[in-house]
Amino acid sequence: MIAFVKGLLHDSGTDQAVVDVNGLGYEINIHQRAINRLPSPGQPVMLYTHLAVSENEFRLYGFLDQGELELFRL
Repeated sequence: MIAFVKGLLHDSGTDQAVVDVNGLGYEINIHQRAINRLPSPGQPVMLYTHLAVSENEFRLYGFLDQGELELFRL
């Protein structure tokens, strides 16, 4: 499990953010309200994460605080 991702925000879109962790870019699905609260590209960011594994894909979901993560898991 990936508990969190901490690095520099590389880019963000309508439903995802890319976090650069020592040269490795993690594409993280994130909700719109959280995207609006992200720092500018190049700034430090930390997202709590949930890794969802299905038959044909891995998806990493990100949250700004642990409360949002726990709500998502319910």
